Amino acid sequence: MVQEALLQGDFNFPKIHLLSHYNTQIRNFGRLPQYSTEVTEALHKPFKDAYQRSNHMNATKLFLDMINREHALWLRELNIEACSCELQLDR
Repeated sequence: MVQEALLQGDFNFPKIHLLSHYNTQIRNFGRLPQYSTEVTEALHKPFKDAYQRSNHMNATKLFLDMINREHALWLRELNIEACSCELQLDR
């Protein structure tokens, strides 16, 4: 299909021409992991989850409040762990 488009139109410039080779290259060498969308999709998951939990009105403020609350709880857990380690060292 890409090959046909290249032959019919005036699309013979490098960026479009490379599309005609993708099929063969992927079949011969496999996909390139550095171009996978898995990482970026995984990074968007907290945003998607937070938006789903919001009321969809002023979602940005609610999302930031949620992130601040989670971060504060995480810091509190770290402080509790540090304090418990100090108590064990004192004994």
